Amino acid sequence: MDILHYTIDIKNLLKVQDQQTEINDLAKEQRTNNGIANKKRLLKYVLPFMHGLYAIHNNKCTKTWDSSSGSRGLLGLDKEDIEKNLDYIVNTDSHHTWGDNFASFKYRFIGSNKEIKIWLNRSVCGKTKFANTPNLEYSMTGFDDTYGDSVEEVLNDIARYCARYTDEW
Repeated sequence: MDILHYTIDIKNLLKVQDQQTEINDLAKEQRTNNGIANKKRLLKYVLPFMHGLYAIHNNKCTKTWDSSSGSRGLLGLDKEDIEKNLDYIVNTDSHHTWGDNFASFKYRFIGSNKEIKIWLNRSVCGKTKFANTPNLEYSMTGFDDTYGDSVEEVLNDIARYCARYTDEW
């Protein structure tokens, strides 16, 4: 038979497979390490923002039902447990909030199409794909669907927005 004239070096194939597995494992480990570094850097901006957001919400949210103005509150009906929520942000890798190997974070307001996104201008593995604020290490979208100048400025905008309600949420 002609097939017997062909031989394959199985040991070499297995060696190639093992080498590629090692390369894949190293790449995965490097991506994981980059993600950890990105998240650590981004948390410096995300945690103060979310803490401020929860504080603004809790300041007005004292009812468990809709207010007479029809508002459901900034983040929902009930007060938020700030410590529990911040712990969740730190210890989760939810794809609903974290993206781009932890180089971006987004929060969508309940019952609204408004979304805040915070991202690193330069992640551990290079530049991000989003436009950025050149004078800061991070960038973010504002509450009014524009680019925010800083975490503090966006929180001030949200506080001004929430001040329009005259009754408790």
